[in-house]
Amino acid sequence: MESIGSRIKEIRKAKGLNQKGFAKLINLKTAVTVSQYENNKRKPKLYILVNIAQKFNISLDWIITGEGDMYKQGGDFKLTIEKKIEQTIPLKILLRPVPVLNTIPAGFPETPVDDYVIDWVLIPAEFTDLKAFALIIDGDSMAPRINNKDIVVISPNTKIFSGQIGVFRINDEVTIRKFLIEEGKTYLVSENSKYAPIILKEGDELIAIGRAVYQLKKF
Repeated sequence: MESIGSRIKEIRKAKGLNQKGFAKLINLKTAVTVSQYENNKRKPKLYILVNIAQKFNISLDWIITGEGDMYKQGGDFKLTIEKKIEQTIPLKILLRPVPVLNTIPAGFPETPVDDYVIDWVLIPAEFTDLKAFALIIDGDSMAPRINNKDIVVISPNTKIFSGQIGVFRINDEVTIRKFLIEEGKTYLVSENSKYAPIILKEGDELIAIGRAVYQLKKF
């Protein structure tokens, strides 16, 4: 059965490259990693596959699934996304990559995030916020709507209105909650009833980092 590794090998040979040359072009430190990919001893992360697709004009969908044409048509990414938080979307749409961060650095979004990127995920290409990023949810405070280890895409340039879910920094602590304003009071509310709502008090510092726009359970 063909695998991602075998398709990486096919790309490399089609370009007339040895493993060392291929590794250099896709910014890998050694040819050993390429060998591990090709022999299915190591699974490449999504950002590596994105890099290969962009570098050699290969269809990302083909690299991952083996379906369709090997060479990219039209210059866009296409893959299946499972769920969007706020509305239903088609199963097959054009996508683009955004970084998954292991933390949100102080001063974000002005602070560069390159050192915090641990992977990449794909979101609809029509979504144009270039500051968008993703987080892996740690905990069950938003369950069952958003579960532990789900991936949520955050848009810093999308305004958060009452009743919408976002990521906030409150007194130096980062949390994902539903933003709610009722009777002149501001709340950060969990979907999970075992967590009490956070009621903002005088002196609290609340920074809206971005609105949750997509939820991915698999990609």
